[in-house]
Amino acid sequence: MKPRAEAAAARAIDEADAAQLTMLCTWLVEIYMDNINHAGSDKRDAIVADFRMFLRDQKGHLDPTTTYNLLSSHGRMDELLFFAELLGDFERVITHHIQVCDYKRALETLQK
Repeated sequence: MKPRAEAAAARAIDEADAAQLTMLCTWLVEIYMDNINHAGSDKRDAIVADFRMFLRDQKGHLDPTTTYNLLSSHGRMDELLFFAELLGDFERVITHHIQVCDYKRALETLQK
């Protein structure tokens, strides 16, 4: 099953089944990470774009701590920061930029 088809399945689950939806969405994050990590450079950008759309659509069904851990464990800091911004977790974004001495981006984040 491809991530896009699985994301459609996630939308089909009744909202009352929040635990199932969270588990399914977390599983899909893991599948996306595997697909991104194994994609050739020609396909990676399209998968990342699709994954970011998935994060936008399903952010309310993902546990932030678990999702941060998954993204971090796969070395996907750009996606982790993207997810943090979606959630309004600007403290995490600013802290990251300060830790990597990217003060300009830290200041840009503060201005948002």
